[in-house]
Amino acid sequence: MPKLRPVALSIAALVVSSGLVATAYGDVRLPHVISSGMVLQQQTEAALFGWGTPGESIEITSSWGKGMKVAVGADGRWKVKIATPAGSGTAQTLTFKGDRSPEAITLDNVLIGEVWVCSGQSNMEMTVQQGEGGEAEANSANDPLMRLFTVENVISLHERSDNGGTWEGATPQPVKGFSAVGYSFGKELRKKLNVPVGLISCDWGGTRVEAWMSEGALAKFPDQAPTLESIRMMKDPNQRDMLANKAGEAWW
Repeated sequence: MPKLRPVALSIAALVVSSGLVATAYGDVRLPHVISSGMVLQQQTEAALFGWGTPGESIEITSSWGKGMKVAVGADGRWKVKIATPAGSGTAQTLTFKGDRSPEAITLDNVLIGEVWVCSGQSNMEMTVQQGEGGEAEANSANDPLMRLFTVENVISLHERSDNGGTWEGATPQPVKGFSAVGYSFGKELRKKLNVPVGLISCDWGGTRVEAWMSEGALAKFPDQAPTLESIRMMKDPNQRDMLANKAGEAWW
């Protein structure tokens, strides 16, 4: 079943389908989803996170007057929450400056509004252009206050902390390849709430629910023990080919 979930840009939901760490600016780095053009959830404590040099102090400032400092942990990661105002069409900025980094990262064209994760299988993954009248619908799209982000589908046996993708405005080309259900939902939100809307499409047709669950979550179900053991063994490059061939032979 498709799922539509509101988020305070809690990016943990995106770890399932993921890519590599985003472009580095000095020592401070940000994930792809925290970038220029993004939408932050209004009137909440929105999560921001990234990487840096262990022990480095990062100062975060915003154009709406909220700011804070955060220290990079021993694992090279940092996370902090920032209070956000009511949604509006005013473009905002966020600046990240590490005390050991040569230059600051400034994100511009940031909007404050409603952020929703659109997650599911094929019925959520089906794009606007695949639907009846989809070409015309996409070609008429022109809403600078709706932003779209599509999470790349990448198989990984390891948890990943970033994903590919970019924030794009609701114009014809991005809309064509975006989730039809997600886009329709976003249009209704724009009409009824009159605030910016950010949609994160994180879907993959035909996937089993187990693939979206952590090892800890699966461990609660005894019947999943063989699956977990196989995953742990598959993480070993020396055993991976042998296990894959064995599984293929068993299937045939």
